[in-house]
Amino acid sequence: MQHSEWLQARQAAGGAAAATRARILPDPALLRQPEDKALSQALGAAAERAETIHQLSLRLAARNDWDALMVFHEWIDVAGHHAMAYAPPRQPHISTRQQRLFGGVIEAVYREQDRMLGELLAAAGDLGPDGDLNVILLSDHGFQHGASRPKLSGVALGDDRAEQEASWHRPFGILAMAGPGIRSAAQTPAASLLDITPTALALFGLPAGADMDGRVLHELLRADPLAPIPSWELLSGDAGEHPAEQRLDPFEAHEAVKQLIDLGYLAALPPGQADRVAFVRRETAFNCAVVLARSGRGAEAIPWLEPLMEQQPRQARYALLLVECLLASGDARAALRQAKTFLQRQLLSSAMRLQQLLALLALNQQEEARELLPLIRPGSTTEHLNLAEIHAQLRQPQAAAEHYRAALADAGLAIPAHLGLARLALAAGQGEQAAEHCLDAQALSLQVPEAHLLLALCLAWLEMPQEAALSCGHALALQPHSRPALLLQAGLAGLQGDADVDPLSREQLDGLLAVDLDTARPQERLLPEVLLWIRSRSVPAPLALDRF
Repeated sequence: MQHSEWLQARQAAGGAAAATRARILPDPALLRQPEDKALSQALGAAAERAETIHQLSLRLAARNDWDALMVFHEWIDVAGHHAMAYAPPRQPHISTRQQRLFGGVIEAVYREQDRMLGELLAAAGDLGPDGDLNVILLSDHGFQHGASRPKLSGVALGDDRAEQEASWHRPFGILAMAGPGIRSAAQTPAASLLDITPTALALFGLPAGADMDGRVLHELLRADPLAPIPSWELLSGDAGEHPAEQRLDPFEAHEAVKQLIDLGYLAALPPGQADRVAFVRRETAFNCAVVLARSGRGAEAIPWLEPLMEQQPRQARYALLLVECLLASGDARAALRQAKTFLQRQLLSSAMRLQQLLALLALNQQEEARELLPLIRPGSTTEHLNLAEIHAQLRQPQAAAEHYRAALADAGLAIPAHLGLARLALAAGQGEQAAEHCLDAQALSLQVPEAHLLLALCLAWLEMPQEAALSCGHALALQPHSRPALLLQAGLAGLQGDADVDPLSREQLDGLLAVDLDTARPQERLLPEVLLWIRSRSVPAPLALDRF
């Protein structure tokens, strides 16, 4: 479509956008308070934007010249941040008048978004077995609802507000797939955002890249995926990007405008505009660091976080993530320095005090950690969970169990709390109790590799090798390169006498035991326990050492 066609299509969507706005909002005559009018305006603008995007996507879907159509709707998220606080049940800080006006907005938004999805599918093609349309519906996160919703204070845009807004997000979103290339009624034990690109490539009959962090969700597909290629980055061809000389970095553009202002060629930016740009720049850098940290690349996140700390040395979330990444990268001394520096500014930060304790433990300074431990008074379930981990490292299982149980009160922390209790039970030789905690964690989510691996280890100790191998397979489906899972799988195969592979010698197993477990990645925390099981059973592990 030409620019003029897009403009006409956007203008034509105006009527539908106004109608959508009217369907989700209360009667304007009822809005007497300034804050009510401001909220209605924000919600209305989001509704009109969503409907405009929808109408334009319908025009594209109706054409027959596309291979892939990707439509991004932010409406549910935006509306959630604005209006979820007003949904039933009423929160103490929401008045009955406010809930009467805006309590039905979220439900109305979901109805409208469902309507848009139905219209888009109808316009796009045939989802049937003989059709040519495969659909992937996904969200990158969920949203808090019910009585546990957070309460936000203040309305100004800034670092503190951004942290409060993020507290509304839940880690797990939605994934639904349909079409001739998708198995009917198939399910996956787990999926992540990193798996979407490899899976979409497989649906196009294209290979994934071996350098991709995600995997093909093969259990959902009718056809087997192709073998991966080393990297798509190494292949020449049109990737749909602008030529390098035409690409524009928005932050570099802003710096160019600022230079022109400084030289007197342009008028100064409006008050607050420069602060807003600086804030967006910081948030972009922080979000990049979060993605790197959560995908096990904490060392790569550090260069993003260090400049943020120079700009905002009192910003707790920057400091906490930096210390976390320094610990994950093995630089416990730098982590300890950062924690102490931050605590000089904010002495009462119990979250950072906990990070200081973790750094001390990483440096084998247990006595100093024990001296600081009584000073911490946990003020949240997250701090209970961190204290449980610290007590576990200090070999204080009773205190660790008490804090894990306190963390169970938070639905968002129940999984790691159950797994912590499972590790304590397994260490005490209570295999059945440990397995129960693993199953409790899996009942909440099947997307946690440690839950499958820990259950496999429990079953191995309970002399149930076939069941253990099944759980170990689930763990490897989520983390294909997990050393403890690969080793446990090999040990189980050796125990069952798999003659198709050569077993490792006792010397090789002893060599594995000599690995510096202190440098193991966080997702490999069960490596010592797996090796202990192999040695206790004298199992020949049929796995080549170069796999590790």
